[in-house]
Amino acid sequence: MLKAIATVVAIQGRRITLQSAQQSSCGHCQHQSHCATGVVSKAIGGKVHQWQLESELSLQVGQQVELGLTERSLLHAAALVYLLPILGLFVGAIVGQWLFAHELAAIAGGLLVALGSLWLSRRLAQRWQQQLHYQPQILRILSQPAANCGESFIER
Repeated sequence: MLKAIATVVAIQGRRITLQSAQQSSCGHCQHQSHCATGVVSKAIGGKVHQWQLESELSLQVGQQVELGLTERSLLHAAALVYLLPILGLFVGAIVGQWLFAHELAAIAGGLLVALGSLWLSRRLAQRWQQQLHYQPQILRILSQPAANCGESFIER
């Protein structure tokens, strides 16, 4: 199970809007000033993701929760987004070359089938998004909103 921490930013009935910052492992080693990946990571900055879930839990805006997503659903989504269009490209190129015995036909066939595969993967992703086992689940509530804690912290 893949886990992430998110903050509740809005609640409308049972629909909860969550927000999470994208985590990066770059910038935590001694080579960060010489590494091209670290430089690009710093230039792009942190991305914030926001999504909505339905939950029966009584949550408040500002609470942090731990989310979980199964590896199986992540692998299915990655295969859908990455493998299906690549397979479409290869199949289209092979069929175009076989039917017309010309390189331009192979290129055109590959591009057409790859575009069709992208369209199909988008449609399937929209359908999968509605299924419960492809959505992240709230595993536990980590904190109460700061305004509701009732404690004040004083620096010493």
